[in-house]
Amino acid sequence: MNEQSQYKAIAAVADLLGVKQHVIRFWERHFPTAKPSKIINKRRYYTPADIAQLQYIKGELYERGLTIAGLQKQYQAGGKRDKNSTLQSTEQNTHQPSGTDLPTQQKLLDLCKLVHVLRSEMQADIKGFSVLN
Repeated sequence: MNEQSQYKAIAAVADLLGVKQHVIRFWERHFPTAKPSKIINKRRYYTPADIAQLQYIKGELYERGLTIAGLQKQYQAGGKRDKNSTLQSTEQNTHQPSGTDLPTQQKLLDLCKLVHVLRSEMQADIKGFSVLN
């Protein structure tokens, strides 16, 4: 499988998740880990890790019943969450790929969070870097 076929446009992700495109854009504004990893020609392209993160957000909001503010607090508190409820909400998600077991899904979500933190740190370093130094 080539690298480009792993990326999905926002329309395909919206269909996969069963939500409208504007909902995904809303989540991107409110959750730092929901931002797509790659933007080509000002278009959003989502990796499998990005999609897994969006599935997690959808599960927490729709199945578990958290509010936007509640889920934001969860992220600010270092992403601490009840593992069983996360697994349960992921299991209830009918759009979840069938080939991935639940512990693996949790590891992927944890990796997504770590990648986001590292990306944020790198962006801060880049902003702080001056050519004149």
